[in-house]
Amino acid sequence: MWGAGAVRVGGTSDRLGAYNGGMKSKVAADLAQEQAKRVAALTPAERIALVERLGEESIALYMAAQSVDRRTAMARIEASRRFGRRPSRSADR
Repeated sequence: MWGAGAVRVGGTSDRLGAYNGGMKSKVAADLAQEQAKRVAALTPAERIALVERLGEESIALYMAAQSVDRRTAMARIEASRRFGRRPSRSADR
């Protein structure tokens, strides 16, 4: 149920600290807990809107950083999802 880096409201991360050897930061834990509470308070429709907005912001940042148009950015992102994976017939569609 809880994936890597998941944060429970009222708890700390399940992750053991891949980058810092398990050192815990009270500030990071508090921020993660606040964020989890904010997301938990959203309605399902608000959560979907948030995900869509964050996705659009990410694409815009990629486009700006790479100096490419939206079509090129989307093609590169799709291609990068396949790197390191076993080829699939469905990926050629």
